[in-house]
Amino acid sequence: MGIKASGNLMNSKYVLLVEGEHDANIFKLLLPHLSDQLRSYLRDGVLSIKALNGASRLPSESFSLKSLLCFCVVFLDNDSAAREAAEKAEKDASVAYADIYHCNCPGMKESELEDCFNVDIYRIKILEKWGVDLNDRKFRNNYNKWSSRIRDVFCFAR
Repeated sequence: MGIKASGNLMNSKYVLLVEGEHDANIFKLLLPHLSDQLRSYLRDGVLSIKALNGASRLPSESFSLKSLLCFCVVFLDNDSAAREAAEKAEKDASVAYADIYHCNCPGMKESELEDCFNVDIYRIKILEKWGVDLNDRKFRNNYNKWSSRIRDVFCFAR
């Protein structure tokens, strides 16, 4: 009949899979500013950004999208859970290794998308809203990924 699954309004030709809703929201805000083509693809539904709600869901989600003839690109944290999920997805042939990207921050053993942002962009807002100072050494160290550091600084601030 000449119908492509990606032509269905429920599906996009390209899907960017990310670990969580926050990552999806960040990419939805940033990608349109990177190029006119990305902006039009997102606007027209050619490209969708989908949260996995956990790296462990990558193999099953990428397999489902592949069966719908969608091309998937994956952006994951650089931590053990994400690496394990990526290896499983590659082994299951649901997504190619070349299409999986991990958030690598120089000098960090594990990292997340939030680790890529300059803390000074949001430091004052956190201080004003919750009274937590991100200049704290517990947060400023780069030994742990962002979610661990933010948890620690909030826990010790109380």
